[in-house]
Amino acid sequence: MYQKSRTECRTKQVGSTATGCAPLRVLSAIAATTFLFAAQVEAETLPALFKVTGLADGDILNVRAKPSAKSEDVGDLPMDAQVEVLEYDEDSKWARIIWQEGNGWLATRYLAPMARVRLQSGLPVGLTCNGNEPFWSLELQPTGGFAFSSPEGAFDGQIDWSSTSYNFGDSHHAFGGGNATGVLQRGQCSDTMSDRSYGWSLDLVLDGQPPRLLSGCCFAQQNN
Repeated sequence: MYQKSRTECRTKQVGSTATGCAPLRVLSAIAATTFLFAAQVEAETLPALFKVTGLADGDILNVRAKPSAKSEDVGDLPMDAQVEVLEYDEDSKWARIIWQEGNGWLATRYLAPMARVRLQSGLPVGLTCNGNEPFWSLELQPTGGFAFSSPEGAFDGQIDWSSTSYNFGDSHHAFGGGNATGVLQRGQCSDTMSDRSYGWSLDLVLDGQPPRLLSGCCFAQQNN
């Protein structure tokens, strides 16, 4: 498609200086700017995705137990690692993320916003959801599929439909496929089994006799 656009521009430029055709490099710059703007808009509504940036060659970003450079170093992240920010401290200098069995803090000056992968309806994907008693998990895959597992069994499915709430917007989403229907909500969530806090909650209904409602918390799949 881009090659065709370049050829059409050259054709129109022959014998005329008023072509009205934008060079490919201009179109590419517009596309990149649009993507960055979309990522910035998402970053203003938490939870949001970011990547580690601005590190010196071979350097790593410390994950702190509290929002302070003097706090305990509980881990490290490399350049370009993807994280989901749940909240900021009062000065917005530190960002809280899910880390191991709890949460950690990163210096925001080393974070750049990223746009989420979404289905056409706006449903965010690339999320992992978990619940307990009984223990279960659901992965909302970037391909539009999902994978469910529990001690009673596991199954894969494809999301047949999804929708963003008409009156709550991006804070509420619904989806369905196979024998599962889910309502995903943006907001603080606790799994009641660890010190972690999450940025998404999920209510999942599984078809059966009778149907079962499972509730849990979700987070973006971290890329280290």
